[in-house]
Amino acid sequence: MSKTIFPENTALPSAQPSLCADLRSPFRPDVGQARQVVLDLQQQQKNIEDLFDALPDMVFVASFDGTILHHNAAVAGTLGYPPNGLIGQPLASAHPPELLTEARHILLGAIAGETQFSTLPLLSADGQRIDAETRVVRGRWNGQPALIGVTRNTRERTLAEEALRHSEQRFRQVFAIAPVATALSRIADGRFLEVNEAYSQMFGWTREYMLASNSIDLGIWASAAERKLFVAKLFSEGGIHGHESSIVDHYGRSREVLISATLADIDGEPCVLSMLHDQTERQRAQAEAWAARELVREVTDALPVAVYRYCFENEHYRLLFCNRTLHDLCGVTPEQAKTDPALVLARIHADDLLPFRDGQRAAWRAKVPFSMELRVIATDRSERWLHVHSEPMSLPDGGYVYNGYVQDISENRRAADAMRLAAGVFEHAHEGILISDDAGIVIDVNRTFIELSGYARDEVIGRNAIALQGSELPGHVVSALRAAILSDGHWRGELWSRRKNGERYAQRVTVSAVFAGNGSVSHYIAIFSDITQAKQHQSQLERMAHYDALTQLPNRVLLADRLQQALAHARRYGRMLGLAYLDLDGFKPINDRFGHEAGDRLLVEIAHRLRASLRGDDTVARLGGDEFVLLLSELASADECRLSLQRLLAVVAQPYRIGDEEFNVTASIGVTLFPQDDADPDTLLRHADQSMYLAKQAGRSRYHLYDSELDRRARARNEAVARIHEALREREFVLYYQPKVDMRRGRVFGVEALIRWQHPERGLLLPIEFLPDIENSDFASTLGAWVLEEALTQLAVWRRSGLDLSVSVNVSARELADASFLDRLQEALQRHFAIDPAALELEVLENAALGDVGHATRVIEGCHKLGVRIALDDFGTGYSSLTYFRRLPVDTLKIDRSFVRDMLVDEEDLAIVEGVIALTRAFRRKVVAEGVETPEHGLALLHLGCDCAQGYGIARPMPASALADWMANFRPDPTWSREDLSLGSLFSASGNSAATE
Repeated sequence: MSKTIFPENTALPSAQPSLCADLRSPFRPDVGQARQVVLDLQQQQKNIEDLFDALPDMVFVASFDGTILHHNAAVAGTLGYPPNGLIGQPLASAHPPELLTEARHILLGAIAGETQFSTLPLLSADGQRIDAETRVVRGRWNGQPALIGVTRNTRERTLAEEALRHSEQRFRQVFAIAPVATALSRIADGRFLEVNEAYSQMFGWTREYMLASNSIDLGIWASAAERKLFVAKLFSEGGIHGHESSIVDHYGRSREVLISATLADIDGEPCVLSMLHDQTERQRAQAEAWAARELVREVTDALPVAVYRYCFENEHYRLLFCNRTLHDLCGVTPEQAKTDPALVLARIHADDLLPFRDGQRAAWRAKVPFSMELRVIATDRSERWLHVHSEPMSLPDGGYVYNGYVQDISENRRAADAMRLAAGVFEHAHEGILISDDAGIVIDVNRTFIELSGYARDEVIGRNAIALQGSELPGHVVSALRAAILSDGHWRGELWSRRKNGERYAQRVTVSAVFAGNGSVSHYIAIFSDITQAKQHQSQLERMAHYDALTQLPNRVLLADRLQQALAHARRYGRMLGLAYLDLDGFKPINDRFGHEAGDRLLVEIAHRLRASLRGDDTVARLGGDEFVLLLSELASADECRLSLQRLLAVVAQPYRIGDEEFNVTASIGVTLFPQDDADPDTLLRHADQSMYLAKQAGRSRYHLYDSELDRRARARNEAVARIHEALREREFVLYYQPKVDMRRGRVFGVEALIRWQHPERGLLLPIEFLPDIENSDFASTLGAWVLEEALTQLAVWRRSGLDLSVSVNVSARELADASFLDRLQEALQRHFAIDPAALELEVLENAALGDVGHATRVIEGCHKLGVRIALDDFGTGYSSLTYFRRLPVDTLKIDRSFVRDMLVDEEDLAIVEGVIALTRAFRRKVVAEGVETPEHGLALLHLGCDCAQGYGIARPMPASALADWMANFRPDPTWSREDLSLGSLFSASGNSAATE
């Protein structure tokens, strides 16, 4: 064996003389001290040798001529030599002969002071090649310049990595290249654990962005309630197939998707594996590279692992040594770690810290090796997995320390987690998955495929995948499938198949080709989902699209189609047809009082009666609510249409019994005849609707034939109503307030809120100019609610400024009949909780109260429970009897202005006023007179016993801003205190007319 690996004529750098040889001292050294220095140096050398022996990697120390000066135990154990068997041998004995030139260049570079990295293999004692990674640096050994090399046996790692790649490749392909959008997420917080390319493409976010977030923060679900329903269903059923839901992508677009999902347990966390259909996907490769570790001056810093030495002193951990690789792993420098070991411990994950400390202490006491995998928090707040190993070493003084090393195994853990994840995707997928070779022979299936097909796994492995479909797979489909895979690499479609027991079922299938590195197909992956229920649901949806779900009558869509056909037939053959719009009278109170279930049963019965009353060629359709449309074809004359409508009115008006209750409803019908009304279908329906509205206005339970002039007036009314709607939106309405005074005491006790329209073109409009247009519409309640809210807001402002007033608000008949009136009133009082409800008075018209005395009484009693007072407005204009009057628990009567205004010139009006005042006194009700226009009117009322009044003679309605100044200047008329004027002397006085409030 050659003494050196270098040729003899190669000039090598000469070894530097020892520093000690150049030292010259005029003093005689102390022998004892010199001996101690030598012992210390020998101990340091021994410590380094012990440290090298504790390392799992091979360490060589060689002179500049290539002679091996020292090697650790790992060299002998790995290469098969006896201990110290290579000391004194040339480094050539550790390398294959053909690689000596490359080895020489590496050593020359190290001698020149450059750190060298080599992947040259080594030769074992029996001549076997061993894969290795070597770092060589220039250093010193026993005080002399030397080369130090650290070599790692990479054979086991290479084999392990190769096995890991092969084992996880199969499962990753299933997940990553599947064209179905697939994601695995935690249920607790929606955190994504994995998503495939198709999933990220569906939503428009990158995979990394989604994995760093969760479905809740990204707003994927249309609503929190939708996700809550999905999770509840998932837990109750253990899995979901064909769940219809809406999702929102990165661009805010809403999509309807079909979700299949199943529960999965990933590392003890409940997770959900979700697949969203109709999306293509492609595999996104993730490349990750090992980070190069920085090499620094010290020999040990060339090691690819963190090495350290520690001991326990009085049960306290003390770090004796560590290299700079620890800084890469934990962000703590060796100097910091030795000064304050707690800095290293602080980097350990909280869940792993206690087991680590207890394990080290137990190993220390037992003097046994210690190994553990733990997590640390790096400086960038990321989480790393480390493998920590240490072994005890005895010291010459009888003590002992631990030498150890730390390896970063994060990539291995991630690779293992990824493999488990891919296996979990394959096994827990709610879709059936089949993997075949390039010839279509089945090599694996998952559990869901077995459940869908009914075949055992052994019954399908080795069979042809297409043959499993049997005769259910037509030849042209097979041809299309093969052509699509050849051109696009995948095929997607819907097929009918049979389970093992012969049952037919529909399935959505996606077949994708997996290509080898040379471009040829290596495998096929087929994903199956059972869509039988979806197919059935689709059929139901098609019916729902044309028929009303409650009554099973044609809906608006089918009606439009039949009307179009009927019109075409009538035009072609010169026939007459009628289009009638039917709306029920009195249905809403029944629905509100007895509930929607009773209302629905009533609608079903009415639909049955209408269908039975028409001819076979006629159509009855439901547009929604209590509205129906009748298409009467092949009419001989208008009289035939009238007879049919009269028959329908009579049929609808017959009593209905539902449960223990009997109901009575009627119908209002509007009808238009073609070709007299030669319009398009939408216009014909609008004309019929307008005529129905006129039938309701005429008294209900009747029909009305469309008339063009009436249509013009109806359009004008609709435009007026629409303008009133707009006025409310544009805040054009304002409230004026007319004071109400106690004439005997000379004080203002309240105001009446009166609505005005500040029209931008016509100026200030009185109620008589716009309220009649909406008095029979639902908008009357809307406008009434606005008046109540504005009046309470203003009352609160007055109360805060010191004005002690009450305010009265007029309530229309429409509001009084609204079932939700009391609820709205209570909500308004709650919003203005600082106002005493007794400061609010509602004025109800006498005719409105008498329309339904029972309902009016219930509403008034409900108002009293809330603390609100009730006044009966315009009293004397109706035809109420004393019986009705006694039943109405009102607090105040307001005498109509028409009687008060003319009572000084009309004896009948005077008698009415006197009678009303006497009536209120008998029934102990308060009375207020309206229409006081002169002092004489007020004096006459005082003589009759009515102290409270309002009218133009006292004050005109005014804006809220003007009321405080008016009250400050208000003085009662001196005439009211005169007692020398008799009622007879006032009778000849005349009054002034007043505008309508």
